[in-house]
Amino acid sequence: MTIQEKTTIEALPDNTPRPPKMRYCSRCTYPERAVFLTLGDDGVCSGCRVNTEKRQVDWEKRGEMLRKILEEHRSKDGSNYDCIIPVSGGKDSYFQTHVIKNIYKMNPLLVTYHGNNYMPEGMRNLENMRKVFGVDHIFFTPSIKTLIKLNVAGFKLHGDMNWHAHCGIATYPVQIAVKHKIPLMIWGEHGPTHLGGQHSLKDLIEKNARSRFEHSQHGLDWKDFVGVEGLTPSDLLWAMYPSDDEIEKVGVRQIFLGNYVYWDENIHGEEMVKKFGFEKSVEPFERTYRRLSNLDDMHENGIHDYMKFIKFGYGRATDHTSKDIRAGHMRREEGIEIVNLMDSVEPQDLARWLDYVGMSKEEFCRIADGFRDKRVWWRENGQWVKDNIGGGVPTRRGIQVMTEKKISEAFSENDIRPAHLLDEQAALKLCDVGRLLLRRKEFVEVPCPACHGSEFKRTYQKHGLDYLTCTQCDTLYISPRPTPEVLEEMYRNSEVYAYWNKYIYPASEEKRRSKMYVPRVDRLLSLCEKFNVQKDSILEIGAAFGTFCEELRARNYFQKIVGLEQTPDLAEACRKKGFEVIEMPLEKVKLQNAFNVIASFEVIEHVFSPRDFIRSCYSLLKPGGLLILTCPNAKGFDVQMLGALSKTVDFEHLNYFNPKSLELLLKKNGFSVFDVQTPGKLDVELVRNKVLSGELDISQKPFMQQILIERWEQVGAEFQEFLAANRLSSHLWIVAHKI
Repeated sequence: MTIQEKTTIEALPDNTPRPPKMRYCSRCTYPERAVFLTLGDDGVCSGCRVNTEKRQVDWEKRGEMLRKILEEHRSKDGSNYDCIIPVSGGKDSYFQTHVIKNIYKMNPLLVTYHGNNYMPEGMRNLENMRKVFGVDHIFFTPSIKTLIKLNVAGFKLHGDMNWHAHCGIATYPVQIAVKHKIPLMIWGEHGPTHLGGQHSLKDLIEKNARSRFEHSQHGLDWKDFVGVEGLTPSDLLWAMYPSDDEIEKVGVRQIFLGNYVYWDENIHGEEMVKKFGFEKSVEPFERTYRRLSNLDDMHENGIHDYMKFIKFGYGRATDHTSKDIRAGHMRREEGIEIVNLMDSVEPQDLARWLDYVGMSKEEFCRIADGFRDKRVWWRENGQWVKDNIGGGVPTRRGIQVMTEKKISEAFSENDIRPAHLLDEQAALKLCDVGRLLLRRKEFVEVPCPACHGSEFKRTYQKHGLDYLTCTQCDTLYISPRPTPEVLEEMYRNSEVYAYWNKYIYPASEEKRRSKMYVPRVDRLLSLCEKFNVQKDSILEIGAAFGTFCEELRARNYFQKIVGLEQTPDLAEACRKKGFEVIEMPLEKVKLQNAFNVIASFEVIEHVFSPRDFIRSCYSLLKPGGLLILTCPNAKGFDVQMLGALSKTVDFEHLNYFNPKSLELLLKKNGFSVFDVQTPGKLDVELVRNKVLSGELDISQKPFMQQILIERWEQVGAEFQEFLAANRLSSHLWIVAHKI
């Protein structure tokens, strides 16, 4: 199948030969002719290959490497800036500045090249940086007349009206570094590595004069523009890169933050919105579904990107879907649909740009067509034609509705556990485990937490703890285990929980709200309606950051919402959101028949005695009251496949029930069970990530290789649906009521 473009000039010949059929990466949406990347014989692009390295990098070690570099360049007496951060005012600029200023406590100088076409939101974001970060900021812009000439010259010479912006941001900050003798510069993501896979993440590529010339400026420099559209050397002083001697004298070094900090612009972009008021685009773009990117130039997502499509046959929708597929935010088939809908769209801002530079549409088309890659495009019946990914034909109908719906529905592990924050958590976890094991002598042996049987088989050991499996009901559990007193102290002083409260919950709250808590509230309220539950009161056990309670309050269903949270920082977070909080273990709460509904999400696996926990729930519930529990399923795919490798198998999780054993526990303690489900969404992705990282070997399991690797795009989602429908997901829901 082909797609057709209408920016054609009838005088051009129709007998251009058809090139070989275009190949596309089998994992993302990039074509083989994409800038910076190569496509292997197995159909996987170099960018996807390098992306898998992210899971293998020791980001904690990289953070220490960054700290050493920064300390070497920190101004000893405060008489100069510690570094320069070239910024456009975008989400990445915010993230770079946040990391360097707020986390590493450096004093950066921000430097901006202003190209005169900022969107209103982009300009407000740029100006806001001085306020929210408390930093000094240099703005530079050439004259408007010069910029208009540069737009036309860049378009005529290279098919890129924004060449001046690439040159400006890569050159002017270096001039400032030399002038003010500031040797360290901090860039964001290294595109040729992270997008194209030209280098390994192990290479720690740095920016220099050569990469500026070859990559940022596509082999052109200021001298190439002298005389074009009447430009003179005096118009281009800002574009003149310092000499090697000048750079060497100051010792200018240009590093990329993405080599030292886990980079996912979706996650850190949302963080910047929440923490610093970064503004998204008010209106949706025509050529991409993202609203956080490229707000520094109104044409960047529009006509500038359209020129990339004309030249190479792909655009920003391909860039963004490929990134999101690699990060686990989107499935490839969803990306293909978005690419086919958006990459070919002629943006409305073309009219604005033509008026800005004084060019006719006919002249634009004539020049633009001259840049088409003959390995991509050919002509048939007066139109330009190319091979399209997936064989689809693009249409404008329903673009924004479809893409926003797809993105909102996509759900990945990264949404709830941002990868760039987990390295620090891993180090803190070791501290928590170490303190816990110091009290090993106080641990006690326990029977099966479900059936209280005493027969077991040893399954594995992790974190210095023994995991046993009950031979009667197949419940997995830790024994010997910390006493209630030891557990209470552990949660009260846990560094991991404090870190989640301070960083991970805030960073992932909106994703958790939309993809976890909204569906939970929907399901809970439907159950309440189904069983005609009174609307007086509800208790959430393990309220954590208070997000579920917030979403529940927004529905205005229950008259009283109470959270139980025994970790002090989290309890305080709930109080700040206006909720009544019980800050003690459930078993110590002395209330009778107090609530119509008790909801407990991922709590029962943490408690010393699940039997006492269930009995306490029974006591707190009013007669006929509803109990809703979720917890890991020891019979689920994730736990069964990964065993001790599973993140679910953790030192703080003492009990791992399965559908039958949890139902048995509830029935033994006065409850009638209505429903048991395993509606999990992440099992297959979690296992696949372990395979891709090299932690799990499935070379001797051809069926799993088919599911997780070879036919992932075709059957991965369906296999997850199969697991959920057959109680084989590792996420277990059970609904019961007090008899």
